[in-house]
Amino acid sequence: MTKVIRIVSEDSIEAMVAANGSAAWYGTKEKFSEASHFVAVRKGDRRPVFIAEIREIIPVPESGDKRWSFQFSRYAELDPEKFEADKSSNPAIGVELAQILPGLSINTIDWQIAGKPTQQWSFSNSPRQIKKSKQRTPRGLTIAEAKRGLSVGLGVSEDQIDIVIKG
Repeated sequence: MTKVIRIVSEDSIEAMVAANGSAAWYGTKEKFSEASHFVAVRKGDRRPVFIAEIREIIPVPESGDKRWSFQFSRYAELDPEKFEADKSSNPAIGVELAQILPGLSINTIDWQIAGKPTQQWSFSNSPRQIKKSKQRTPRGLTIAEAKRGLSVGLGVSEDQIDIVIKG
């Protein structure tokens, strides 16, 4: 039995290949370490489009070790028309290979060797996060919010911070 992590991804195959990995996924390293491969399904129709052999599971620094990226050593594109849509609502879940890709054997896949990454993934630069950040309209900070943030960052009390606005 081959255990895989099934991810629902908005990221293109080209982006995953360029990074030799996936974007950031919420979970524990222990949970993800049970799998030898990951399978990406398209967000829209939820059909499998990509499989990769996991080389390393690395923490995404800005997530506080709550999100992980899967780096891979080899990969293959899948024909989504050959497989049924995945019905699970979980964005990253461990499943048996036969459950998501019935009839497919790891030994018969036409693997491509992963090259050197040409881009780095981070939680903040994934296509999903860039899209979300473009949708936000900044509202600015109040003086109280600015003082609160500065006091935490500088390790001083809010009373010790003066903000001067020159206009």
